[in-house]
Amino acid sequence: MDSQNLLKAAVIRGPDGKLSDFFKASSIDIYQENLGQWDLILNLPFEPIRAQTPAQVRQEVEKLSFSFDGISMIVGSSFAGIVCEILTRQGIDLYQMEDFVPECLSELAADSLEPIILEIPTSPMPIEPDSGMYEFDMNTALAVYPQLTSKKILIPFLREVPFLELRLFFNHFPPWLKEELANLKLASETVKIGTNLMIRIFQDNLQCT
Repeated sequence: MDSQNLLKAAVIRGPDGKLSDFFKASSIDIYQENLGQWDLILNLPFEPIRAQTPAQVRQEVEKLSFSFDGISMIVGSSFAGIVCEILTRQGIDLYQMEDFVPECLSELAADSLEPIILEIPTSPMPIEPDSGMYEFDMNTALAVYPQLTSKKILIPFLREVPFLELRLFFNHFPPWLKEELANLKLASETVKIGTNLMIRIFQDNLQCT
């Protein structure tokens, strides 16, 4: 059989050899299916993604995605939303697992297990549990959910959710937001990142760094 037509899978591993995500990975194993068996054909060293903002993560993953040409599925411990969006758009199935043995690739290839279904959040998400720090990629949300607006997304969060800081990534500062922040006694700071903005929103009486 032509090797170009054989199924290939990538397995993301951490320094301990266990399954990992792209932010802690140290290597990627490439498996190829041959007559019902999955053979390890490559072990590639991998530099973890160290980007901090959604825009930077998107840029890093888009560069990385070219490395997965010919790969039909990727197995890892977890996948961030932006990672899911870019790789599933390439037609790659993503599988989140706790443990891995090569034999499970046959089950995945036979669609015995459901791949991750990408769900783009419609409200800000905590950066770390119980940290009070949130972030939100408005550009992606509005592209996926055209029925939403920045106002529909942000006002319930700003008025109802206790938080220390919200990092909002958007291509402009919404004109309605300045008055809303003033009414809620919230402050903001804007940083330009490429063609987008990072809008930091925080309590007016707090000094955020």
